[in-house]
Amino acid sequence: MIVDILENGARYAALHPQLLPSLIAVQKLVIDEAEDGRYELDGGAYAVFQSYATNENVPIEYENHRAYIDIQLLSEGIERILCGTPAEQTRPYDKESDVEFFTIEEEKLQDVALTAGVFCVLFPGDAHAPGLSYTDSVPVRKIVIKLPV
Repeated sequence: MIVDILENGARYAALHPQLLPSLIAVQKLVIDEAEDGRYELDGGAYAVFQSYATNENVPIEYENHRAYIDIQLLSEGIERILCGTPAEQTRPYDKESDVEFFTIEEEKLQDVALTAGVFCVLFPGDAHAPGLSYTDSVPVRKIVIKLPV
């Protein structure tokens, strides 16, 4: 997992050929006020724009992906993401939606605060629960970039 500010995005360009171009493309879509939905990017990557209210409940299950790396960032609001190394699998892998669910040992959870201008890169094996709030539910505008592994 990587957490950093967008201004430092170029530092991670060597990790994946579509990482930096995808961050740049998404920033343009934000400026252009793209509507919620899926946007195809180069190299098999895509971005999903979402608007929703964060959830106050800490989850029991954490999602993991095998075929895509997630880059999660907000253009509005604040969101809490809990993540860590998967422990026990609770639901089997669904290849079509590229998701499986696990528990994470509480003492191994990491707490990430996403705000506008901060991004989080989640690799396969970084189980995570996004969409959480720290106190009350708040509205967020979120972009999830999916980079093929």
